[in-house]
Amino acid sequence: MRFQKKSAGFRIKKPDTHNANVWLFTEKRCDFLRQTIILGKILIIKAKSGNFFTSAPLTGYHHPSRCLMTESMMKLTAFLLPVSLLCSALPAAQAAITPLSPDTCRAMTALGIITAENPVPCERLVNVDVRFITFEGETRTGTITVTDIIAPETEALFDELYRQKFPLHSVLPIDAFGGDDEASMAANNTSAFNGRRQASQKAWSKHAYGMAIDINPQQNPYRFREKNGRVTISPPQSAAALTNRENIRDGKIETVLPLVFRHGFLRWGGEWKNPVDYQHAEVGSFTFINHLLSLPLPEAQAQYSAYAARYRNCFSKSKTPDEQLRARQCAKKVLR
Repeated sequence: MRFQKKSAGFRIKKPDTHNANVWLFTEKRCDFLRQTIILGKILIIKAKSGNFFTSAPLTGYHHPSRCLMTESMMKLTAFLLPVSLLCSALPAAQAAITPLSPDTCRAMTALGIITAENPVPCERLVNVDVRFITFEGETRTGTITVTDIIAPETEALFDELYRQKFPLHSVLPIDAFGGDDEASMAANNTSAFNGRRQASQKAWSKHAYGMAIDINPQQNPYRFREKNGRVTISPPQSAAALTNRENIRDGKIETVLPLVFRHGFLRWGGEWKNPVDYQHAEVGSFTFINHLLSLPLPEAQAQYSAYAARYRNCFSKSKTPDEQLRARQCAKKVLR
């Protein structure tokens, strides 16, 4: 993990210590410090935004903080203690990003969830651990698997969904269902990566790239009309929910589309003609996705963040009064 030093212009207030080193870390979790040992004088401050930043030693400045750990507290805790233990003293983080372990990759390969032909190798996949609100109003944790390029924006999306109290039934990787998409939908599970082909075509699904997400399948079902006119709805118990998308109900993706778009998932399956996939949101075209995959990871993440930022800029400047319409207009304008 990387951290960045901020300039002296970033103002913070030094507590009752002299010449303390002040660190504000970029990661929302202390994951990149878990293998680090604290030596000497260090002060950890968590910003109200939930972000951590780093700074060179500063004195006499002010910064609104909600979590403080002074040198004396550090000495009381331990002198040579892995920071992973100290992280528990900080407020619970919204999400964490971790690469898939070799054991997980082997298990997924054995289940056929990912194969040698998959457009994205397992080494490019990460788990994003998230908090979410259930339909009963309880806070739970879950994990969603995406490609490394979009992981930071995915993390931010679920942070916002949690703050907005948008309910999710469950958030589990597809391997919890043996790679069975139908079983995941039947369980009303929100998921992302699945190394499979498109349901109605031979091409790879955007899920096989780890660049698409399915949200609350039962509230936002998949509909496909066959040539003989027969309509298939998945999961089947969602037929009633599909009847009228204008009905206001918990868990309906339309209520949070601006948030979904805000983090780069700019193509929504609910606007397709056939199939219509209300639960599904994806990054963009195969051309754009393959372009991102061809870049070094830092550059790819920067370009994807800029992509999402262009949507946010469009949304903030648009004069369209209806938020939903404004969101869809900007998504179409920015989509690649």
